[in-house]
Amino acid sequence: MKKLAAFGTALVLFVISVIVLHFAVAGRVTAEDGGFGTWINTYKDMSYKAVAENIDEDTVMYLGSSEFQHGEGTPYHPTEIFRAMKMDVMCIGAAYNQCLSHAITMGALGPELTTKKAVLILSPAWFNGPGVEKDAFGVRFSESMYMAMLENPNLSGDVKKKIAERAEDLLSNSPALQENVKRYDKIFIGSGGNAADRTYFNMKKAFLNEREAINVNTAWKTTEEKKYRKFMETAKTGTADWDGLKKQSDEEFKKLSEGNSFHMDNRLYKKNIEPSLKKEKNSSTARRFWKDSPEYGDLEIFLQVCREQDIDVELILLPVSGWWYDYTGFTADKRKPLPAQIKAVADKYDTPLYSFFDRDYTEGWLEDAVHPAGKGWVEINEEAYRFFTEG
Repeated sequence: MKKLAAFGTALVLFVISVIVLHFAVAGRVTAEDGGFGTWINTYKDMSYKAVAENIDEDTVMYLGSSEFQHGEGTPYHPTEIFRAMKMDVMCIGAAYNQCLSHAITMGALGPELTTKKAVLILSPAWFNGPGVEKDAFGVRFSESMYMAMLENPNLSGDVKKKIAERAEDLLSNSPALQENVKRYDKIFIGSGGNAADRTYFNMKKAFLNEREAINVNTAWKTTEEKKYRKFMETAKTGTADWDGLKKQSDEEFKKLSEGNSFHMDNRLYKKNIEPSLKKEKNSSTARRFWKDSPEYGDLEIFLQVCREQDIDVELILLPVSGWWYDYTGFTADKRKPLPAQIKAVADKYDTPLYSFFDRDYTEGWLEDAVHPAGKGWVEINEEAYRFFTEG
């Protein structure tokens, strides 16, 4: 009897703990003036519930990859620029995010968007190999976003099937996750599944929403909330002074890039480039931007997802460092075809492409071989702002 009473007491305490935890850190994260959306955080990016709950009537989507982790804390980064303008911009992207993961994200979030606009920043590196790598896709795969995409009534079965086939293949290195995805696909694309499949789907969705909410709330409250409020207390609000920011970034970068012939941030050069300088000389003479890269197909899927939901998209193509790529043997003549190859896909879907690819020899545009420096971020954000605010 004592053991039973002890078990009952423990069970009651556990239930109380779960309830307290739910209300303490699993509630909705909110921040005024787009503060949540401009927070660069992978917990946020991979949580359907957290992102969906922070989409308002003015929210626009800003999608990319590892560039979002570069330049944080500077006045040129999207976080500070769009927070200062009090624009509701939802930034989603980290290393290993590519077209297919963003297609899933837009398929999940499309029904929540009132202002149907999205900018996708394209990294040239996505197109110089066999598409997104399996392990990389698995790292950035959001199960909750995928489930919401499958539930989206505005997407055709054909588009869902294309996403499902690619996802099932790319998750072959993550067998447990792949098995779940196959089970979900059976419900929404295949036979409809059985009662056990549908029950599992609903229980897993509830579990993911709860777990992700705890992760997002904990990260926001421990790392970002104070930073956001402190920034907004002192920020000079209003439309960005684009020309002034470019001039300021140029002056700063001249000092940062002193000491190397590749016009990189010297700190990054010494850490990531100089140790392997001799080895990298002419190491990429056979490298090309593949015309038949699977990434073009994934880009088409992304554009199909957006078209079926009447979402206006602009593609922004980043440059690479001409000085560094020439040194490695991946010379300008070999790089030149990329913008036209991407534009051919964009034109099929009447999608504008804004190419910064010709900034490959512009000092101060990139801080290393591929990531934007201050001037690069200012020009990218200025173009995104123009697209977001045009009629």
